[in-house]
Amino acid sequence: MDHSVRLKPFLCTLLVACLVGCGEKQAASPQAITRAQAIALAERYVRENGYTDQPAVRERLDPESLDWNLPREQALQLRANTLKGKAIGAQAGGRNSEPGWGVAFDYAGDKSDPSICRVVTMDPYGQGLVMQHMDGRRSYWVDGPAPPNKPLRALEPEASAAASQPS
Repeated sequence: MDHSVRLKPFLCTLLVACLVGCGEKQAASPQAITRAQAIALAERYVRENGYTDQPAVRERLDPESLDWNLPREQALQLRANTLKGKAIGAQAGGRNSEPGWGVAFDYAGDKSDPSICRVVTMDPYGQGLVMQHMDGRRSYWVDGPAPPNKPLRALEPEASAAASQPS
């Protein structure tokens, strides 16, 4: 009996299994970022999107609700040197009390109310950065309960306890 006839189905099955198994790349599960990483991302975001005294480096600016329909040059004029480049604080908690991070920045120049700040939010993995159009209460960000420098997943019970405290 010809052994090649019996081996063909086995080899074909083995080849298909290898191709399917090798072709599927396991997507790396995202890692939650630390407070320090959230601050670094937010500081880069405000710098690259033209909010500081540094020139914007992004050709396409991330839109903000107040300037989303403006040409780039007009948006840059509205943003330029409005924020200091160094964050004043970061708290666990993203937009609308979702998990994530919020990072606050002082206004630059003569701002009539020094008790307010602007806030960049992101998800727990440092994605989806957005400049919030509503001002934040500076005292919350500077004096509030800042989480330790640990991944956000480890902070979720602590973050929910902080969120339940009055701000």
